[in-house]
Amino acid sequence: MCSDRETPSCVNMETNEDFGGRASCSSEETSDCYQHPNNSSSNLDSVEENNDNSDETSTEKQDVICALLKALMLVEQMEGSLADFEDVLAFSKELYCKNDEHLMRLWPKNWNETKKILRDCGYKDPRELYICLDDSHITQWDVMETPDALCRHCGKKGAIKYYYLGLPEKIQHWCEDPIMCQKMMGHWHEREHWMTGVHEGPHNTFKEVWDGSRFNELKWFWDPACEWMLPVRCNFCTAVISADEIQSSTYNEDGSYSVDCEECGTRVHHHPQYARGEPRNLAFIGHWDGWQPFGYPGSHSCGE
Repeated sequence: MCSDRETPSCVNMETNEDFGGRASCSSEETSDCYQHPNNSSSNLDSVEENNDNSDETSTEKQDVICALLKALMLVEQMEGSLADFEDVLAFSKELYCKNDEHLMRLWPKNWNETKKILRDCGYKDPRELYICLDDSHITQWDVMETPDALCRHCGKKGAIKYYYLGLPEKIQHWCEDPIMCQKMMGHWHEREHWMTGVHEGPHNTFKEVWDGSRFNELKWFWDPACEWMLPVRCNFCTAVISADEIQSSTYNEDGSYSVDCEECGTRVHHHPQYARGEPRNLAFIGHWDGWQPFGYPGSHSCGE
């Protein structure tokens, strides 16, 4: 609030021409201090017009991003190169912008500008890896992180280029989509199909993966009421010591276990740690089906 003594805010009002050139801001003219020029209808119209322009620009940027993603999908279907993408980019610009100068300013000129736009939406470059599946070591393979790195089995450079997006980045992208989040929590919305107390064993209707017996066996992984002991690594050889091994070891008065590592014989004094089930947990259930990693039959197959 303004008073007879000038405050910084009052001084600003007196000296700033934008405020209509008020000569004073005394206690007798307190009402004038609260009159802001933006209350005029012309200024309000200007603010609304700026907001409309901002919303329109934001919508146009989103449309450009959607068009760029469609162009990328088209080049991927064509199994095209980077040069092919830039050709499609130039052709798409003619179709989309139609000589509109404003849209042409938003449209990227090359792949580098496209990446800059996509990074604002969460895009990240995948890791470039090089795989060696040389015939001299049919049952073994190696992955190199640089093109000049050599295979540890045959000493050759990796012949297969592979782009890999890590699990943390994948999960981040999954969780950015509300629809994907709903799908990933589908098991929790139908938890009566697999949680103990409502149905013993798997659900009678086999429609989703959580209706099967395997999901029912692992219900402790998602049920917050369940608690279990975590495994530990050996301090010497880093071998994993399971919770069953820990619980079968000697229990000490201080709450720790004296565990003997089966791999190296080292005795580990371990204070157990516990975890609880969490509905947002992601389970990766391993299986072996001999799928072909590169889309065609050959001498190499992998399990999952």
